Amino acid sequence: MHVFIIRPFGTKSGIDFDRVEVELIRPALDELGWSGGVTGAIIKQGNIRTDMFEQLLIANLVIADISIHNANCFYELGIRHALRDKRTFLIKSRGDDVPFDLKTDRYLSYDANNPAASLADLVKALKATRDSQDQDSPVFQLLPELEPCNPTKLIVVPLEFREEVERAQTAKKCGGLQLLAAETEGFSWKTMGLRLIGHAQFKLKDWQGAKMTWEEIRNYNYDDMEANTMLGTVYQRLDDLVRSSQALKRVLGNTGLSGHDRAEIRALMARNEKTHWEREWKQQEELDARQTTALISPYLKKSFDFYRQGFIEDRNHYYSGINALAMCTVMLELAAAQPSTWEDGFGSDEEASLELKKMKELRDELAAGVKLAIRSTRIASARDEISDIWAEISEADRVMLGSTQPSRVGRAYKKALVDAPDFAYDSTR
Repeated sequence: MHVFIIRPFGTKSGIDFDRVEVELIRPALDELGWSGGVTGAIIKQGNIRTDMFEQLLIANLVIADISIHNANCFYELGIRHALRDKRTFLIKSRGDDVPFDLKTDRYLSYDANNPAASLADLVKALKATRDSQDQDSPVFQLLPELEPCNPTKLIVVPLEFREEVERAQTAKKCGGLQLLAAETEGFSWKTMGLRLIGHAQFKLKDWQGAKMTWEEIRNYNYDDMEANTMLGTVYQRLDDLVRSSQALKRVLGNTGLSGHDRAEIRALMARNEKTHWEREWKQQEELDARQTTALISPYLKKSFDFYRQGFIEDRNHYYSGINALAMCTVMLELAAAQPSTWEDGFGSDEEASLELKKMKELRDELAAGVKLAIRSTRIASARDEISDIWAEISEADRVMLGSTQPSRVGRAYKKALVDAPDFAYDSTR
């Protein structure tokens, strides 16, 4: 977590603000394991306005001391409130009256003669501010339709560094990418540079390296949507399904998600449930026992429900749709192979029969919806003269799930995999 500190300097109005930082603010940050900077360091380096604006924008949390009417402090606080909607924390000692515009804002009081006495309260309050999703900026509270700035879109990573990352990725130097990650320390574009590295590690399937990088990014903001999404998949690959689901749930808690993004997250959560499901029935040696275990497992229905919810979120998201269709088909095939096991899951034969009929109708609806979604994607790809290998593979999957003719299915996959890269073959298998 990166913190920017807004405060007066020296002793003013009887308050030693340097002492307040040394005895109260810095110890709180150290206890939390957070880093922090102040405008004083920027003044020494020069280019104060650019650097200050960057810090007010990219800081995960800002601490502002409003004990006295200091013009620079209120100017910086106003900029922060205009740029970011949350995680700006106010502290105040006995000094000037709080300006009218901030009278309704909550702040932590401290004793200027004994700042350290408020250390425990400050640590507790900063933790609550970090974990809160509430807006504390009066600008965004009064203008609810206003969108806060996204730091990742405004801070530019130097071209030389981007090229270094690209060269390391092309050469498949996972160790080189980790060294580059270490070199981002101390730069205002650190998290943006780490994102480039994290994506490169992901593409190289360096799951441990990607885990370290994306976790470091998330340490700056636990609710970072991209970091949690990437970690959802990385944890899957590392067989840590609990952390994967936790990361994905954090993403779903973001109110600004598009339908496509929500569909992606639902599909990743479904994959976790499917992995649990596979583990259960793969422990059985005999086919009959495998089918029974697979059918009665609660993870089968959970996986299907998540995939289906994803397809409902975005009807063009054919990935969640084709997987919902697959899990529905599996469920119906298992019910046909183990009719007594299926019936045992209901209060009566009539109830079991009614649910089976419902699932068959749902399969037909999914098949029609998936066919339309894939067709729309293929038409758009042809129009834009681009190739979507996954749409072609999903079309072959759709044929496989609905056809009883092996030769037709074989031709569909052969067509889909023309000139396909190795990882596409692996995924299709």
